[in-house]
Amino acid sequence: MRQICLFFVLATVSLLIAVPASASENESIKGTWEYQVPAAAYEYSKGQLIIAEKDGELTLVVKFMDGTKIPGEQVKFEDNQLTFGVTLDNEFIKVACLLDDGKLAGEVQSPEGPTQLTATKKKQE
Repeated sequence: MRQICLFFVLATVSLLIAVPASASENESIKGTWEYQVPAAAYEYSKGQLIIAEKDGELTLVVKFMDGTKIPGEQVKFEDNQLTFGVTLDNEFIKVACLLDDGKLAGEVQSPEGPTQLTATKKKQE
């Protein structure tokens, strides 16, 4: 009986520590990021990544220069690495970026091959 009580106490403490840690980690990535993919087609080469949190899960929307928005899929942010995908022109595009010194840098995997992506966080007004 004592071991069962100890297990539940440890499990509860672990959850209390883990939840705030992941929530605070998400704070560093949430917001609007101005991205550039110089090698992409013009209409996709610049835009915004809008990252928010809903029901404890990260959400992401890609907003292109013309105002078109598409939702991100499989959005994850762990160990300062942001990964997600988008379906664009009936193709699934994978993105992986590393958050370093307040900037995102990474790679976009498309059928045409890999290209570089950079992004800076837009200052709140």
